[in-house]
Amino acid sequence: MAKYVIIGNSVAGIGGVEGIRSADPDGQITLIADEPYHTYSRPLISYYLAGKVNDARMAYRPKGYYQKMRVTPMLGKRVVSLDTVRRQVETDDGAKIGFDKLLVATGGVPFMPKIEGARAGTCFTFTKWDDAKAIKALVAARPARVSRAVVIGGGLIGIKAAEALNELGVKVTIVEVAPAILSTALDATGSKMMQAATQDAGIEVVLGNTVTGIGARGDTVTGVTLKDGKSLECDLVVVAIGVVPNVSIVKGTAVSVNRGILVNDHLETAVSGVYAAGDVSEGLDALHGAKRVVPIWPNAYRQGKIAGRNMAGAVETHTGSFAMNSVEINHLPSISVGLTNLSGDGVETLVRKDLRRRWYRKIVLQDDLIVGAVFVNGIDRAGIICGLIRDRINVKNFKQSLLDDNFGYISLPRKLRRERLETLGAKQW
Repeated sequence: MAKYVIIGNSVAGIGGVEGIRSADPDGQITLIADEPYHTYSRPLISYYLAGKVNDARMAYRPKGYYQKMRVTPMLGKRVVSLDTVRRQVETDDGAKIGFDKLLVATGGVPFMPKIEGARAGTCFTFTKWDDAKAIKALVAARPARVSRAVVIGGGLIGIKAAEALNELGVKVTIVEVAPAILSTALDATGSKMMQAATQDAGIEVVLGNTVTGIGARGDTVTGVTLKDGKSLECDLVVVAIGVVPNVSIVKGTAVSVNRGILVNDHLETAVSGVYAAGDVSEGLDALHGAKRVVPIWPNAYRQGKIAGRNMAGAVETHTGSFAMNSVEINHLPSISVGLTNLSGDGVETLVRKDLRRRWYRKIVLQDDLIVGAVFVNGIDRAGIICGLIRDRINVKNFKQSLLDDNFGYISLPRKLRRERLETLGAKQW
């Protein structure tokens, strides 16, 4: 009977469980995670902070999931060493667990820049449930004293943290070093629309600047100093600049690491039988044609499931990932996919926009293949576009209809439409 160990209890780890079980119903699966919680949905932590989601709704899989999948969970345990020769991991309580196949699904850890005065108690990160719980407890305990917050970072994490705090009645200022919020996800037009929605919600945005110092009396924050010398008074600081792959567990082993853990097209590392998936892995980016870390939720699950199936003896290829981000601010939704700012030979950009309604669609083509897209407000066709990107469909014969209000499967050539519908399990036309 095969022995599987999975390090990580978020989406990639759960994908690994389900991948293994799809190919091996009997093997022993041990799942180890440093957080003590049943698997939960990390994208929901901002909604939890805002009071829109309770503890029960945070669950990513229902109660009884581990028992149903015949998994032995070791929660609240941190893996402190990995021995790829003896094929075992050791946890912080001294337990040693052997494995035949291992999946590293440790995700990312918050990037913490050097900021004078930054320490536990004066600033928070915002990637885990405990982060949201700690911020929520502080605001609840000091409602009169926590009235102003500075969020460092205007990316996806920072925007959602700011929105949640704003909904709690805290006055929020976002400080972003780039000239636009969401600059790595959206193009200039999309960023401006989302910034306007952010400011309409009452959130202040400071661009082209960053925080260099945090002032405090004890554990009570008094304000921050910006790079340009200006000061902002605040009672709370959230660092939301981004995450970096959590590769610490494989350091000192034969597992190869660049920015993330390098994997092949089966999600296997340089060490036979050791796999990696999700935000910690560095695999093929289908649009860049090179290995990159693509830290997005759907990709993490898909990688985890493919890795799990391969661990259990199936042969499945990971054909590559591409960036895809979705965020809603002040009831204005946006989706960005792939290469949103591409230019050069063979590149064509299709655009429709209505600035008054904050409605925007943009499709980026390269040699008649869709390689990127931005949707603000008009997001209802994003799923079809993603499928055309994923399957590398040449759109030359119908590209002029891609931005139509009624664009859908009916707009595709008959043969392609039939293939799309068969993929969805729908009845053929």
